[in-house]
Order: sequence, then structure tokens, then C-alpha cells
Amino acid sequence: MRFEADGVNLRRKVSRPSNGDESIVNIGVIVDMGSWTGQLTMNHLHLFVYVPVVSASAPSPSPAAVTFMSRFLVTTLDLLENLEVEAIIISDISDEELFLARLADEVNVPLLSFSSISSLNEHPYFIQVAEDESNEFRAIAAFIDAFKWRSFVFLYEDTVDARQVQTYIYNISRENHLDIAYQTALSLRNTDDEIINELHKLKMTKSSIILVHLSPSLASQVFANAKMLGMMGEGYAWVVTSKTMNFLDSWDSSDYESMLGIVGFKSYISVSSKSQDLALRWRREFHQIESNLEIRDLNVVGLRAYDTAWVLAEAIERAGILLSPNRLPYKISYEYIPFYNQNGSYSDLIYQVYLQTYDAAVGDITILADRFAYVDFTVPYTDVGTGVILKLDDKDPWFFLRPLSADLWIMSACSFVLTGFIVWLIEHRINEEFQGPPAQQIGTLLWFAASTLVYAHRERLRSNASRFVVSMWLFVVLILTSSYIANLSSLLTVAQIKSAKEGYIGYTTHSLVRGFVVKNNLNFNDSRLKPFRSQREYDEALRKGSKKGGVDAIIEEIPYIKILIENYPTQYTMIEFSWSTGGFGFAFTKGSPLAQDISREISALREEGTLLEIEKKWFKSQSSLLRKESELPRLNTLSVANFVGLFLMSWISISIAVLIFAIFILEEKLSINLHIFRLLAGGKLISILRYLYPGMGNTIDGVVDR
Repeated sequence: MRFEADGVNLRRKVSRPSNGDESIVNIGVIVDMGSWTGQLTMNHLHLFVYVPVVSASAPSPSPAAVTFMSRFLVTTLDLLENLEVEAIIISDISDEELFLARLADEVNVPLLSFSSISSLNEHPYFIQVAEDESNEFRAIAAFIDAFKWRSFVFLYEDTVDARQVQTYIYNISRENHLDIAYQTALSLRNTDDEIINELHKLKMTKSSIILVHLSPSLASQVFANAKMLGMMGEGYAWVVTSKTMNFLDSWDSSDYESMLGIVGFKSYISVSSKSQDLALRWRREFHQIESNLEIRDLNVVGLRAYDTAWVLAEAIERAGILLSPNRLPYKISYEYIPFYNQNGSYSDLIYQVYLQTYDAAVGDITILADRFAYVDFTVPYTDVGTGVILKLDDKDPWFFLRPLSADLWIMSACSFVLTGFIVWLIEHRINEEFQGPPAQQIGTLLWFAASTLVYAHRERLRSNASRFVVSMWLFVVLILTSSYIANLSSLLTVAQIKSAKEGYIGYTTHSLVRGFVVKNNLNFNDSRLKPFRSQREYDEALRKGSKKGGVDAIIEEIPYIKILIENYPTQYTMIEFSWSTGGFGFAFTKGSPLAQDISREISALREEGTLLEIEKKWFKSQSSLLRKESELPRLNTLSVANFVGLFLMSWISISIAVLIFAIFILEEKLSINLHIFRLLAGGKLISILRYLYPGMGNTIDGVVDR
């Protein structure tokens, strides 16, 4: 096996007020150049390194020297010691992956692996880039089950992760009620005779369904021998995993012919303008890098390598706020020494500073009063206090009704209709827009009432009384809608924490929160407390809730909570708690002048806005998620009692308008009667009768003559 180590220099430009410095970050790449995955990985990474980057905001990679080494351990140590890499990318070196994961934990260097076996989740610096292989096996099991096949033969490669592959297949087969009739391990060391012998054993089984999980070279050898034995035709069904199919574009035509009739599963690449542009660049640049390896199209493995390099570059760019190392008035030579103590705590680290084992301690160290007896702290560089993580409950389809109580909804609806009716009553006698058939008048009444909610009424009012009613009602609507929106926003951003007697509360293992906040301040039942170690455990516990074995809330220091909120901005929220810590600071030995000098510089960075800039870069959503009340908020729905005065104003305006309208109607009636009386008194009764009853003119004249 031949290893290639590449120290990739990711050169990024950092915006600074005084100069345009460039920072170079070395990324190590370890691949097996004897494998297809290794060759494609290195070739695509070279494409990333050598081709200039167009985006102005992206880092501009520079060419890097490539060193060939024969031994894996020497390769790794050289990357870490000589090139001082900040991260390592490995392709398919499964035999050494566990060693690398442990080494990455020791030296605190991220390890990005293309392995599809998720067996190293306990290593915090191990990052699995590829999709989990178990998901593919579940899809294959569903495919086999869809054709009512009850058993199959499993051919897999004899590698370090073979045992875990067998475990996946066994468990998934049991879940789908499938039987593994026969399974065998093959390797590149097997000769054609040995492979033919295994194929003969396979023919003796009752199952004709064959699942192949082999590397491309080994799969090609198996299919060539199977075709020679007549096993690639009718009577056999070959199902091939992505371990082979992802390299199908790189196969020769002869290999294609031996695989005719198989069913294959491969990783899906969505077609986009970016992927098409990359494919064109790939075809143009590839032959200049590796002319003896034919690639028909962009490969998922190579694309994964390309994306991994970009992810690293973007992470470097995101962390690109550089501070001048010369802010202190004097120079200091320092060395960072990791503090390793599996069962230790931050208090143990503080005590080591007190014993002068270390001159200082930097990190997420909480400033507490009792620790000042041992060390001197700088001013805090983070927010102070602890908070509560809550899950946003937004699954209720009637959630929008919560801000107002039922009686207030009913009262508001009645007031809308009443206002519309009063306006119609006043306007319909003098305004054509409120006249017409009864159905049209009812529709106009309801439409006018509803349109006032959004100030969309277009009917022109002619009466001053109706204008007075509408103006007062619009003021009421303004207050109601503003209160509704404010209360709805509060309900969406701040949830009510349940009583600890009913739900479980989570906290971080070895955290100060348990001792000081949970027990002393909140008097939580100790049996209701659950410890967690990581944000992934936080997420899983909050998703489940107390009823399903999780928790309803998690109490933690605010900087830790902000990280979770940043990762899950739409799922969780944070409430600032009444008990407050001193925040995070740096610890120095008692009497050290560095504590005061660094405190001064931290204060200067805060005044300049640099600390705020750093916080915004990493926690984009922190400002809108905090409340500064001393107690956990208790959000109540608004009821009629909160708006009695408002509705009273509306009703008074309606009463005044109705009174004015009645007075005008009464005055009009009295004026008509008075006019009739005057006509009668003036001897004009006969003229009126003739005018009113023209058909009875002779009768009236006869009555008058008599």
C-alpha cells in the first residue's frame, strides 16, 4: 500500500482595517494511491488547489508541495509535526482509521473521513463526510422485499470494517424478515481459481439473489468469472452496492459487458449549474493531472473530496477574524499545553494554576467567587449567566388563536358586526353604496366590518356620525391587532417551562449548573435531573420530551446554549435565567500583572466592537432570543378584561352616533308633520287631496259643494 501525503495550503484574505494580511492554513491529505478512491480523491483535491477561485469572498488556494511517503505512521506524524496541519482528510484507509481518530483526539485536529461506516461516533474530532452505509442497506432490503424474495447470498470484501458490515446486514435482514442463505468474504489476494470455487459454492445454495458489496477491482474480477460460469444470465439476480457502482463511470467497456443485467445502487448527485460547471472544469483539467486514468463524468467520490475542501475553506473563512498579537505593551513567549484529565473538572485546572503547574488557564472557564481565592481572573469575554433551552412548540394548527382568549375573540367578532350594522343603519338612507336588495345590503355590511381589520374599506361615508363611529373603531382595531401581534411573537419565541415535578430537566455532566442552579436555586427534584455530554444528546432529548424518555428543558450557561441555538435556530429557544455566573474568563496565578493587562485589552476589544463582531459571526441569532426578566416568563392570553376600556370607548361612540341619528330622524318627522299642518291651516286641503287622489276628483268636488 502506498500513501500520499499532501499539505494543502488554503490561503485566505482577511478584511482588516489596517492591512490586507493573508493567512495560510495547512490541510493534510492522506490517501491510498493504490485504490480508485485514493486516486480520485487526490485528483479532485488538486483540481481545487490548482484552479483559481472566482468568488471574491472565498479563500484563494495556492499550490502545495506533494511528498510521497511509504509508511503510514511517518506520513501522519510528518503532517502533524512538520507541516503543522490544522485538519486531515483521509479517503478509504479503513485499516488505520481508528488509529487516526484516536490520534486526532489527542492533538485536537479535525479528521474528515470518506468512510461510510459510522463506528467512530465516540471520537469528537472524527467527522464522517460520506453518507451512512446502513441507510443504503435498508434501501436494498426494501428492494429485495418488494420482489417477494425471502433469501439472498451476500458477497463482501475482507476488510477491517467487514464485521460491522455483517452486523448491518444481519440486523436489517431481520427487520425485513429476510434470510441470508450464504455469505462469504473475498479479497484482492484471491486468485481466479479461488473466486470460481466460491461461485460454485454459491450455485449450490437455493438462493439465486446475490448482493455484492465489493470494491470495483474485486467486483470486476468476480463478474468476469461469473459470466464465464454462466451466472450472469437468467436464473440469477445480482444486486450491487454503491461501493462498486460509484465508480461505474471509470470502468472499461469489457467490464461493462460482464455486468449487463445487474441492479445497482449508487450515490445520487443532483444536477445543478454549479455541478455542470465543475464537470466542465474537471474534464478540461483532468488529463493535465492524470492522463492514464479515464474518467467519463464527474464522480461522486471526487465530488465529495472537492466539497470537503470547500467546506474546510469556508470554515476557515468563517473563523477569519484575526486579532493583532501585539496589543500588549510587552512581548510574551507562551506555549499552549492541553490539560488532560478524564475525570477532572475546571476546578482541578484552576487548582493546577494555583500550584503554579501552569502560569495561566484559557478556555471556557467560569468566573466564580470561590475561585478568586486561588487565581486572578480577567474580565469576562462572554455573556454572563445561565439559561434554559426550550423546544418551540409550533405543531398546533390553532396556535394562532392562543394570543387572545375565547371571550375576547367572541367580543371582537360581535363588535365588528355591530360596527358594520351601525354604519349601515346611518348610511343606507343617504348613501347608494349601502342600498340595494337585502342580500346585497347584508353583504355590504359584513364586508365593510371585516375590511376595517386591514383598513381596506373603500365605501365612501356621507354621514359625520358614521365617520365618527368608524374613526373610533379603527383606533380599537389598531390596539387589538398590535396586542395580538406582540403576544403571538412572544408565544413563538418564548415557551413556558413546565414544572420540574412533572417533567425532566437536563444539564451538562460535570457542570456547575447542577450544584448551584438546579439544586440550590430552583429546588428541583434530584430524581428529575438528567445529565448529558454533547449537543447531539441535547437535541435528541429535547425532541423526545419527558413523556418519551427525554427532557422538557435543559439548563446551561448561555455561551453553550447559543451554540445549540445557532445549530437549530427554528427548533429551540433560550430564556435568560435569574441566577447568573460571572461569565467566561482567563485565569492567572495570584498577583500576575497579565490578568489586569489582558482585562484592559478585553475591555478595549468590547468597546471597539470586535467581540461583538466575533459573536455575530458565530451566533447569528443570539440577540432576539434573550429576555432580561429576573423570572421565567409566564405568557398569558389576552382577555376581555384587558380591553374593557377600549371596547367602552367604541360603545360610547356608537351610542353617541345612534343618538345623533335618532335626533335627526325625529327632527325630520316633526318637520314634515308641521308642514302638513300649515298647509291645512292655509285652506289648501282640497288641493292636497286632489293631488294625492287624482282619480277621485269629482267625488271630492261633490263633497265640497254640499
